[in-house]
Amino acid sequence: RIDELVQETVESFKLLSPEHTFDVMCHSPLEIVGDRYRIYQVLVNLLTNAIKYSAGQTQFIITCKKQKKHVSVAVQDFGIGIQADHQELIFQRLYQITDSDERTYP
Repeated sequence: RIDELVQETVESFKLLSPEHTFDVMCHSPLEIVGDRYRIYQVLVNLLTNAIKYSAGQTQFIITCKKQKKHVSVAVQDFGIGIQADHQELIFQRLYQITDSDERTYP
C-alpha cells in the first residue's frame, strides 16, 4: 500500500530531520502494484529536494490521491519554486536548474 510506504518514509525523515514538520494526507488504503524500493527512492528524492530547496522553511505537505486507476503522491514545500520554462525539463535525467546568474543551486 502506497499510503503505508509514504508514512514509513516520512517517519524516517522525522528522525533524521526533527526540525521539520511533515503533514501526511494519505488516509485511505491505496493499493498499487510496483517496486517498493524504487517508489521509496522516489519519495526520498522528493523529500530531500523539498528540504534542500526550502532553506528556512520547516513545513512540508505530502498528499496521496486516487485518480481513477492511478494514485498520485505529491510533496508540497514552500521554497524557491521552479520557473514554468523548467517544469517539464526537470524530469530529464540529471537535469539541474540554474539561477539567473547561471550559477547552479548548491
